[in-house]
Amino acid sequence: MRRGVILLVAAIAFSGMAYGQLSGNGSISSPYSGTLTSDLIITGTKYFGGNITVDNETLTLSPGAKFISTSSSACIRITGTGWLYAVGTTTSPILISADIDKDGINGEAGELWGNLYITSTGNITISYVTLENGSRTNAKLGSMGGGLYLSSSTVKITHSTIKNCIAIKGGGVYVASGHSPSISSTIFKNNRATESGGAAYISSNASPVFADNIFISNNAALPGGAVASISGSPKLQNCDFLYSTSTAGNGKALYLENSGNAVVINSVIWGGTNQITLSGTPSTVINACAIEGESYPGSLNLSSTNNDPTGPNFTNPAGENFLITFDSPLRDAGLASYSGITISTTDFIGTKRVGDPDIGAYEVLYSRWLGTATADWLRPINWDKSYTPGTTRNVVVPAGRTNYPTLTPGPTFILNTGLKMIVEAGAKVTFNSLTNSGTIVLEANATERASLMTTSYSGNSGYVRIKQFVSGGYIVPDVSFRWHYIAPPTTVDKSVITDITPYDLMMYDESKVTSDISQGWQWHDGYDGTTAFSSLVANNGYLIWFPEDTILVYDNLRSITTTIGQVNLPFSGSGADTSLYGYKCIGNSLTCGINWDLVTISDPVNVRDAIYIQAGDVVASYVNGVGTNGGSAHIAPLQGFMVKTRAVGTYITIPNTAREHTSSMLLKSSSQIPLFRISLLSSEKGTSDETVIRLDNNASLDFDGDYDASKIIAKSLPQIYTVLSGEDYSINAIPLPDTQTEMPLALMIPVAGNFTIVNTETILPGEQKLWLTDKSNNTTIDLTSVKEYSFSSDAGLNTSRFIITISENFPGTQPATEEKAFRLTQTDNAITVIPEGELWDGGPCTVRVFDSSGRLLLVKNNEYLSDGDHKDYYINKPNGILI
Repeated sequence: MRRGVILLVAAIAFSGMAYGQLSGNGSISSPYSGTLTSDLIITGTKYFGGNITVDNETLTLSPGAKFISTSSSACIRITGTGWLYAVGTTTSPILISADIDKDGINGEAGELWGNLYITSTGNITISYVTLENGSRTNAKLGSMGGGLYLSSSTVKITHSTIKNCIAIKGGGVYVASGHSPSISSTIFKNNRATESGGAAYISSNASPVFADNIFISNNAALPGGAVASISGSPKLQNCDFLYSTSTAGNGKALYLENSGNAVVINSVIWGGTNQITLSGTPSTVINACAIEGESYPGSLNLSSTNNDPTGPNFTNPAGENFLITFDSPLRDAGLASYSGITISTTDFIGTKRVGDPDIGAYEVLYSRWLGTATADWLRPINWDKSYTPGTTRNVVVPAGRTNYPTLTPGPTFILNTGLKMIVEAGAKVTFNSLTNSGTIVLEANATERASLMTTSYSGNSGYVRIKQFVSGGYIVPDVSFRWHYIAPPTTVDKSVITDITPYDLMMYDESKVTSDISQGWQWHDGYDGTTAFSSLVANNGYLIWFPEDTILVYDNLRSITTTIGQVNLPFSGSGADTSLYGYKCIGNSLTCGINWDLVTISDPVNVRDAIYIQAGDVVASYVNGVGTNGGSAHIAPLQGFMVKTRAVGTYITIPNTAREHTSSMLLKSSSQIPLFRISLLSSEKGTSDETVIRLDNNASLDFDGDYDASKIIAKSLPQIYTVLSGEDYSINAIPLPDTQTEMPLALMIPVAGNFTIVNTETILPGEQKLWLTDKSNNTTIDLTSVKEYSFSSDAGLNTSRFIITISENFPGTQPATEEKAFRLTQTDNAITVIPEGELWDGGPCTVRVFDSSGRLLLVKNNEYLSDGDHKDYYINKPNGILI
């Protein structure tokens, strides 16, 4: 019996030591120990020398409080339904640490304590808390969660720091099976695991959420230097994993084993190699991340050099400042939504996300145009999160907006030193005055370019970088090169182009022409006896070819062209063939477009109102509402174009009112002018060219400067054009024929092959037809109904094989001399036809009704009319007189 009594007493004594009520007064000489029997509030500096257990009470750590352990094994245990409320502030954070030698200095090297051990179902809130030097490396006292052991789903940790903690598993934190705590905006630094999970270990079936956290220099002996997950489903969103290490040599940052439901998104993993090890886990758990030296679908492969263009571009990683710069590839590179996870709306320090989330814990604060309400630059509602451009913010005007800041006159804007303004391809912005002490970037892609319009520009110490996309290569090798007319934004050295290609750059000098207009093209290096040049001059156009698609970059510009005004036109053809002379390649050096219809010409008789633009393998033309090969009145930024005069002393004037925002390349005419559009297709080469015959009673059969456009002939390309009155036309305006108008249809065939002539568009005010006659086999077809005609041809220029006839009747025939008579009466909604005469014998006919503008309102086929009949035809909403 004495033995049993001794055992009972021993048991009672142990129970009193472990679970007795709280003792001590919290001083360094009388630290707290035991179990709370009532709520406890810690203010100032308090000490605990044994386990502190909170099983159904509330432990509160006030802002600025320090709760310091004097025991190397003491823990803070929140169990049962106990609550922990440890909420500091940015200026008064809370500290949980150790002072084992009781010298009043907290957290010295080797001064370790237990951990914060949480199994409670009560509310656990930890915010602005630094927890340091926790240790769980003893199998008897505990081996998991050096800083925190979390077996609870009610834990919420924010804006805290967990550092210098050690455990066998989960040096910083251990998440027990089946639980889902939330940890955000928290730093894990210098934590270590003797096995796995230097910063965090997630056990099976756990699904914690880690958002906007920074993991710095965490280490593990096994894979998982920062985070290890075993059959769990952690959600890691917008985290930074930096300088993680593992003695195992792999999985230095992340080790995910059988964790197919894990999510790692919008996160940076940098500062070493072999960062990720996946075991039984698909790579698809990694999304929109940026990883040093590793490639995952949808993620960035980062350089090991921080400030490399492909590096993370942290502000100062050596000083542990992991804010990213505005130029970082991480900016706006994350995903705004993802299945099964909620992307936080603010970053590590509470900055609201602008645009798409940045990759990593920090969001760059800048002004991003939304255009939510209007085109007003100054209204906060038009800017993401109301971050209007100020003296310290970078600016982005993105593509794809409904409204752009294009009010005229625009605002006065100053971009200060060290700042950038990026105008994306397709975006538009107007300023009245622009002062630049930073860097302005105008982007471009294969289909669009940025458009910037300003009345005045002051470069100060700032720079402008302008990008221009130029498609390269061949459409057909050795036959159809993708030549382009371009213009520089200001006068620059030709090395902008010749550094990319040393050969294919030309300018046009019409004074060099003697027998062929192509003699005007001068190679930049003086090749083939031409005149060399060294600069690209503002408002001049140039011809280039690149072997592949190229982005031209005009960089470090101190000035840009804001106005053009008068452009003089040279002419060297006095007393000679005027068709050869007077061409000039003009450059739209503006960073916005030009509307050619608003340009004025000094001499309407001699200056032709047409423009010509190299459009890949063909020349596009435009005049007075009609274009060929995609030509239009809208001249894009940095676009070269040709004009023609026939006399000396002439000029054009491009006023500021002609400036417009044209972000795309060439635009097709959308007019409804009566015309025939005829194309030549090469079956083998896959190329095409087109010509237009315009019907306008204001035109003549001679060249009309207001309506006609010449054909610029390139002998290396299949081309089609009409010839009339000694002129070659790409656009040929003629009056509506009384009976018929006939003209040669000329073809330039560089290589023999099979071809097709196609009527691709017909806009007509009546019954005029387009007849094509092939004199080689005496064939005539109506291209208004058949649409296309195929043939084979030898190489060369052929101006006599094909004839085009505009007529209501078959070429060469005359209309009936005796017309069938009829009377018409018109009411508000109908027209009545009354046939008169014996020729109306009841046979079939077609009735067409037009309004006075020539618009076709009604067609009735197979109508049977006899002398004296009254036929009513009802018209929906007639307009004026019906015909």
